Amino acid sequence: MTNNERLYGILGLCRRANKISHGHDSSVAAIMNRDAALCLVSSDASDRLYNDLVFTCEKVNSRVPIIKVEFTMDEIGMCLGAKKAAVITINDKGFAKKINELIGRKTDI
Repeated sequence: MTNNERLYGILGLCRRANKISHGHDSSVAAIMNRDAALCLVSSDASDRLYNDLVFTCEKVNSRVPIIKVEFTMDEIGMCLGAKKAAVITINDKGFAKKINELIGRKTDI
């Protein structure tokens, strides 16, 4: 099983556990409420969206890692059972840590 397949599986588990917010408004709300542990942005999302998320984190003095992943909006949406998702937040530290490991990033979560 590849890391991408594992990541899809983890994202599906997050959705079923209700520990994920997808879409701009839900993700911004999770960041503002300090529920988000990790923010993932699709590869085909606009720079404006990415910059807006960075600004939101700075505004509330949040240290949520924002990672641009290699998956498209359609691919993220497919593993969540949604149409498309340009941005999602993982609202659980355990899931966020596992996703960081699969992506190959080393951050403190």
